[in-house]
Amino acid sequence: MFRGRGSWCIIAISIPERCGQLAVLPVTARLVLDNRNSHRRRVVSIQVQGGLTYERATSTSHGFSGGLHASSHPGCSPPRINAQPLSGVNAAPGVWQCWDDGSLDPCHRGLYSVAVVSSTDAWAVGGAGVIWHYSGGAWTQVTSPTTQHLSSVAMVSAKDGWAVGGWVGTILHWNGSSWTKVDSPTTKYLSSVTLTSSTDGWVVGESGTILHWDGHTWTPVASPTIRWLYSVAMVSSTDGWIVGDGGTILHWDGNAWMTVASPTTSGLSSVAVVSASDAWIVGSRGSGTILRWNGSAWIAVSTGDIWLSSVRMVSATDGWAVGASGIYHWNGSTWSAVTRPTASSLSSVAMASSTDGWAVGDSGTVLHWDGSAWTTMSNPFASHLFAVAMVSATDGWAAGMWGSILHWNGSIWTQVTSPTGSHLNAVRMISAIDGWAVGNGGTILHWNGSAWMTVTSPTSNRLYSVAMVSASDGWAVGDGGTILRWDGSSWTLASSPTTKWLLSVAMVSSTDGWIVGDGGTILHWDGSTWTTASSPTTNRLNCVIMNSATDGWAVGFNSTILHWDGSAWTKATSPWGHLTSAAMASPTNGWAMGYYGAILSWDGVAWTTAGSPVTSDLMSVAMVSPTDGWAVGYDGVILRYAPFKSHVYLPMSLK
Repeated sequence: MFRGRGSWCIIAISIPERCGQLAVLPVTARLVLDNRNSHRRRVVSIQVQGGLTYERATSTSHGFSGGLHASSHPGCSPPRINAQPLSGVNAAPGVWQCWDDGSLDPCHRGLYSVAVVSSTDAWAVGGAGVIWHYSGGAWTQVTSPTTQHLSSVAMVSAKDGWAVGGWVGTILHWNGSSWTKVDSPTTKYLSSVTLTSSTDGWVVGESGTILHWDGHTWTPVASPTIRWLYSVAMVSSTDGWIVGDGGTILHWDGNAWMTVASPTTSGLSSVAVVSASDAWIVGSRGSGTILRWNGSAWIAVSTGDIWLSSVRMVSATDGWAVGASGIYHWNGSTWSAVTRPTASSLSSVAMASSTDGWAVGDSGTVLHWDGSAWTTMSNPFASHLFAVAMVSATDGWAAGMWGSILHWNGSIWTQVTSPTGSHLNAVRMISAIDGWAVGNGGTILHWNGSAWMTVTSPTSNRLYSVAMVSASDGWAVGDGGTILRWDGSSWTLASSPTTKWLLSVAMVSSTDGWIVGDGGTILHWDGSTWTTASSPTTNRLNCVIMNSATDGWAVGFNSTILHWDGSAWTKATSPWGHLTSAAMASPTNGWAMGYYGAILSWDGVAWTTAGSPVTSDLMSVAMVSPTDGWAVGYDGVILRYAPFKSHVYLPMSLK
């Protein structure tokens, strides 16, 4: 067990080369305790030479409030499958690893900022300190000196650049050969960096933080606001703009930053300048906001309800804005939507010229502009994944945002045709030719062995979970206390004793089942009626799983883990705050997943934190055996659990 800060150890990791040869390499690892204040937790990461990082999250403050992201619900794993371990697999302890889908970063860490030096030189930064470099016609991942999120990158030249972010005032510098940490005068989160020259730069961030670079040191500058500042752009060393929360707009006149009248109270995400009399601001918090500076005042431009995160101008008649709402182009007179090749939210855009540009965003998404169209350069599974279910070691399914459905054939996950565009929150398989998926708007899909088909639903309420006793007996639950029953021919509404959100259902048999949901709700099925059961918590319960009639688990928010012993539900000790899903390979071998990549392990005695390669929210887990399992989550993340000697994936080039 590691203790303290900066402890060093020698570990051995078996790393198969991509050509297939296995090599066991001793590597130096460093334990880092990273206190991310905003998330009220510590992230313990083992940084390995070669750019590998393993993280485990430990709660430092329970009672953290929050809701489900977007309009989705965490997928709870299906009942345990009685399957034998794969032939030849060592049953030794395993490790959760990002499944290598061929993308530059298999862990699909979000990219928050992109900067262009030239048509052949660009940089992108993002979650967990990830840094990508575009050179020689390919993107490659480079060594980062931090695991803190990097929110912004700016380049003065090919040999001089800066990146900022983190919850400890992280500042990095590029000297032409490596990125290194630079002393920071603040511990505030830093949102944006820009440079007018190698001796003149600005950084802005949390609580009105403003820093200035004079070529030697970064120093704090008086700020007229305590609001969060998101973006800074300079016309010159004596003329610049900062924007932030609550419609905040600040102007630099060469001597001081001063507040300027703003036509909106919505959050402002990004500012870009063309000249002293022509600049643009976009917003992403509230109704879509685009503002224009005409030399004397900021004027709101009507755009409808769109959310934008970044704006960059090539000239007065050529500009781009990107965000959750897509990609928009300015032609000198109007902003218009442009076809985008991904549904991922985009965080940043940068242009080398009118015919060459880059945009980055969620899930490690990278898009390229060639003067005629935006094309996807990475991440085939950009959509968030909410559910996973396994039939066997060679047959599995995952589902998620916008109706996305993936299939596992034993060697690769591939996207399959989906009959819906609604978010799918749960998937359950009875056999290889019989399965169900449910989601938003009362969506119900059935797998018949050859295709997923839409099935008539008796509700338009969002459905969060489905469980099957047999091909002719099943249940689904959702918003407003919704309970549906499948009798082999149709789904019908069943009587419910509550109007609470019901988030997970698990069946032991046709006469014994459980439902959990909002406010600590627990319902029991006795073969004829669903009745309210005594609950030891009022916290939201996201998942329930049953090993048997006398052994079951429920997990939820605020460090909630409950155990059923056949007579009562009781609280169990939990080392983590927000859990979304759980799965048991056996009564003494199980896993629970949660926000920020949290992974907990059950050994039959206690729940303990386990190593996680991601910080994305994990929404669903399914185990085939004690040595074979899968987990999915936000950013299209797919994790595989396998014996420790299996693949540890290294960064690779992406043309």
